[in-house]
Amino acid sequence: MGEAATDAADTTAATVTTSAADESGTGESPTLCLSTVAIDLDTTDGFIDFADVDGDARPELWRRRILRRRGQGADASRLDAFLVELDGSTTPVGTHQFDAFFSRYADVDGDGGHDLVTELRGARSWHRGQADSSFALPQPIAVVDEIFESWLDADGDGDADVFASQDSSDASVTLYLGDGGGELTNAGTAEFPIGAWITSVVPTPEPGVFVATDYNGAIGFGVASSYWRIAVDVAGVPTAVVGTPELPNTALIAANDLDDDGVTDILTIQGDSPAELHLWTEAGDGYVGRTVAVDVAEVAVGEFLGGGGVELLFTDLAGSLWLLPAPIEDGAEPLAVEGMLSGIFRVIDLGGDGQDEVVSAAQSVEGSTEYAMHNIVPCS
Repeated sequence: MGEAATDAADTTAATVTTSAADESGTGESPTLCLSTVAIDLDTTDGFIDFADVDGDARPELWRRRILRRRGQGADASRLDAFLVELDGSTTPVGTHQFDAFFSRYADVDGDGGHDLVTELRGARSWHRGQADSSFALPQPIAVVDEIFESWLDADGDGDADVFASQDSSDASVTLYLGDGGGELTNAGTAEFPIGAWITSVVPTPEPGVFVATDYNGAIGFGVASSYWRIAVDVAGVPTAVVGTPELPNTALIAANDLDDDGVTDILTIQGDSPAELHLWTEAGDGYVGRTVAVDVAEVAVGEFLGGGGVELLFTDLAGSLWLLPAPIEDGAEPLAVEGMLSGIFRVIDLGGDGQDEVVSAAQSVEGSTEYAMHNIVPCS
């Protein structure tokens, strides 16, 4: 614990320092190009998110706007759903208005489509998502008395459960199992041997395995984090298994099987500008880290080539775009991608075809946010 990333990670793997956008790591012309299509949507005074409410494996774009009522504050919200087409046009598919604050999308009932969780004056409700991308009338849902919450299917039964934790020095996370109807039951608590608190939990490709992020603001009067493998047994009880060293100024990028060995790896980024990407693989009672790229500006992880592997897409400080194809093995060289990418907002399979898109966000001269979607395609 407490080691700097440059001490904990092997820096002999491939690094990127070139700014030549027309060359690959081997000096050849790029064979991959970035396709960019603007998303045609008015986002003025709105927030956007993605959720698959109708359960067809093709997520909708949901625009949320707060409705301000004279003398009553902002206790109402309006959701408008759109399908994003290949040409960037958007097709309206649903609208929902509710007298509460938006909380999150989660599959509360386990039917394969997202539901809506809202909150108003300490009370929570959930609105069942329906096949026409609308929501049913609200029903009560249990309130978890914690600060940090991650809504995931922890026990594999299809409905959402909740990993929850407090901002206390006793690092722990409690798992509340959902029953598909709004009730949550305390299944157990995982304790972590660190003086920090758990801020989030993310899923992995392995059944019953999750990765937790801790936050420690006391190390050297800075901010440090470590990342922990959590196992959930058949009874739904979580246990902290193994963690990375505690590293300063670090953020989690992905928890996935990036080297194709069947075990979840942890990808972190350290530093602001420039930054380094470190890949952590589990080894016995700890994690071993190696540096996979330096001078990194922005990064995205997804199935960009549509072959079932998880690729790493990133830009360097010169704005050049690079892709590390799956599997990301020690010493792998990145491929140059022709095109410019900035403002990475989300990685998501908008078309439901098994190939992820990168959604970017940029401020317009009028002050609104403009979104675009990007694919990795063969150069013509």
